[in-house]
Amino acid sequence: MRARKDAELAARRALLDEAEQPVRDDIRARGFEIDRLDDLINTPLPYDEIHDILLAHLERGGYPDIIQEALGRSLAVASAVRYRSRLVAVYRTAPSAGAHRGAAVALTATTDERNVSDLIELLGEYPVREIGGLFLRPIVRFGGDAGRSFVSGLVFDPLFGREATALMKRATKTKAMNGE
Repeated sequence: MRARKDAELAARRALLDEAEQPVRDDIRARGFEIDRLDDLINTPLPYDEIHDILLAHLERGGYPDIIQEALGRSLAVASAVRYRSRLVAVYRTAPSAGAHRGAAVALTATTDERNVSDLIELLGEYPVREIGGLFLRPIVRFGGDAGRSFVSGLVFDPLFGREATALMKRATKTKAMNGE
C-alpha cells in the first residue's frame, strides 16, 4: 500500500516536473537556477528580473492547476506591483482555478493604498469565498475608512460574513488600542 502511494506520488511529481519544464527553461535562460517553481515561493532572494517570465507563463496558461497557482504565488511579492494591471486581467480571465487563485494571491501581495480599490471591484465581480478571504484583509489594511466601511457591510454576507466580522472586530480593537 505504502509503496503504491509512493509510486503514485513520484509519477505525479514527474508529470509536474515535465509540465513546468518550459518555465524553468526560460528562468534558467536569465541565469536563475531553480529545481521547481515552488523554490521561488517565500524565498528571501530577490528575483525581480524574472517576474515578466512568470507572468507570461501565467497569462499563457495550459499548465496543471497546481503550476498555474505556483506561478501566481511566485508573483506574490511587492516588487511585482508593476505588473498589477496584467495580474488583474489574469484574475478576470483566468484559464483555470489555479490561475485564478494564483493571481488572487499575487494581487493581495501587491495591494497598497493606491490600488486597494481593485480588490473591492474584483470582489464584487467574482464573489468567491476563498478569494474573498484573501482580499478582505488588505481592503481593511489599506482602504482607510472606505475600506473598513466596505468590509463592515459584508458582516452579514453569506460568503464573507465570518471573515468580515473577524476583521472588523480586530480593526475596532486595534483602533481602540491606538486611541483613535
